[in-house]
Amino acid sequence: MSQIRKSSAVGPNGAVYDLGQYRARVSGSSAAQAVEASDQAAVSEGARELMRARAAVQTAPELRANLIKQLKLSIAEGSYNPDPREIARHILERGL
Repeated sequence: MSQIRKSSAVGPNGAVYDLGQYRARVSGSSAAQAVEASDQAAVSEGARELMRARAAVQTAPELRANLIKQLKLSIAEGSYNPDPREIARHILERGL
């Protein structure tokens, strides 16, 4: 990239580098192909999965908050009696 020269045009944020002119000058060479190959952007599969998860959470209704509120109330009143066998079964199913 040492062949990129500063242009005479200066924008509001400072000097402008004319990449298009550089590419036109070296078109057909391996340097141009390397520059074009590096001018790509991609979103990883992990980032896509995170975006899908975030969208699912944002669109989910607030049922979980209501459930937690009800459980806290039941525990405070002493009326919450979970089945230990059911808890054990869930632990084994999830591999915790």
